[in-house]
Amino acid sequence: MNESTRQARRRFSSLQEELDALPKLPLGELASRYEKLFGVPTKTHNKPYLLKKVRWRMQELEHGGLSDEAKRRVEELGAPEPENWRWRNRPADDDSESAKASVETAAAVDEPHPADIQRDPRLPPAGTVLRRAFKRKTYEVLVLDDGFALDGEHFNTLSAVASHIAGSSWNGFRFFGLTAQGPGNSRARGAA
Repeated sequence: MNESTRQARRRFSSLQEELDALPKLPLGELASRYEKLFGVPTKTHNKPYLLKKVRWRMQELEHGGLSDEAKRRVEELGAPEPENWRWRNRPADDDSESAKASVETAAAVDEPHPADIQRDPRLPPAGTVLRRAFKRKTYEVLVLDDGFALDGEHFNTLSAVASHIAGSSWNGFRFFGLTAQGPGNSRARGAA
């Protein structure tokens, strides 16, 4: 076994020991580790999430990140996504000022115009009426280009409509039977 192989095994062993020790760290120390690795303080206090992010970043720094081809593919697939999502996948300069500028630029990006947002493929076309019987009453919801209408009231999301009808939090797609197979299989969909 040559010296470079021994060194690689030692580094791997050392990294594995660090990764194994992370779950034992208190949340504050894990948050500090996150800030050191990512250069920004964490906004969450969810320990399992922080553990995943810190573990991933430590391994990325040790073994290298995505290949240039994978980064190109991510950028290609992410093109229709909002700019504030895509900026995280771009390479950052080493100096912290440019990293801060990237964060500020991403925060300043305008929200996409409703016409620019792609509709969820599970949604039927605008003009479709969704019918749902709930507690001995039938509700008819009109699908609009910019939301939904129920009894003359406008709702931005189907979940908001479902929650309004049920009086508790509901997933709108599930409530109206718009499953992953698409709206054509829905029992709730009616004729316009």
